[in-house]
Amino acid sequence: AAAAKGDTAAAVGLFQNYLKIRTRDLDAYTKYAATLETKFKTDPATVYDLIKVCERIIQLDPMRPDERRKLARWYVATEGYPNARANLAP
Repeated sequence: AAAAKGDTAAAVGLFQNYLKIRTRDLDAYTKYAATLETKFKTDPATVYDLIKVCERIIQLDPMRPDERRKLARWYVATEGYPNARANLAP
């Protein structure tokens, strides 16, 4: 609800609290990543949170090529080229 209203800071806090309890909720992690992508537009330091969340999504479901590509993109943004390459390898 907070993300829909454009309050990304509140949405991030709500996702963080929820995911402390529901640590395997893949849908929530995916929505959290989308919220962080929105926040990234105004706060580039969010990239490190994006990396953690994308890694968790892949940990929960390794067969998500779109998330792997996103994770590789975030690693490139932080010059983590070996990690980016590892997520693009077949």
